[in-house]
Amino acid sequence: MKNSSKILLSIVFLIFGGCKSDFKSKNGLEIADVKSISLIQPDTLKRTVVDEKNELRFIFGELNTLSSRREGKVNPEFVIEFLKNDGSVVKMRMGKDCIGPNVPASDVAERWYFHKDTLYRFCIAKIRQGA
Repeated sequence: MKNSSKILLSIVFLIFGGCKSDFKSKNGLEIADVKSISLIQPDTLKRTVVDEKNELRFIFGELNTLSSRREGKVNPEFVIEFLKNDGSVVKMRMGKDCIGPNVPASDVAERWYFHKDTLYRFCIAKIRQGA
């Protein structure tokens, strides 16, 4: 099989087979179970709440495309809290490159990396809008 055929076959697989993210399963987060999302600036503790359904759908749509890897030494810029309908909270850290667990940035941990900066830019705009 020629290289171009192998590449085409790989692209078809990704399109139809999907490049599924394990973000939901690893973090126990389903959009139906989330009431709101809070974006918190660590330095000021200012909280911006996202609770509109179309914005929650957008955020989960983006999160469900992310791929993960174990890495340390990241640069988280704010905390993101998922408030679930049962009252529990899943707290994570988010930066320009990734979203991951609420652990020190130097810790090696599984983090989900952005393919593009759409979700990051959305969150930063929401934080600035709430200012």
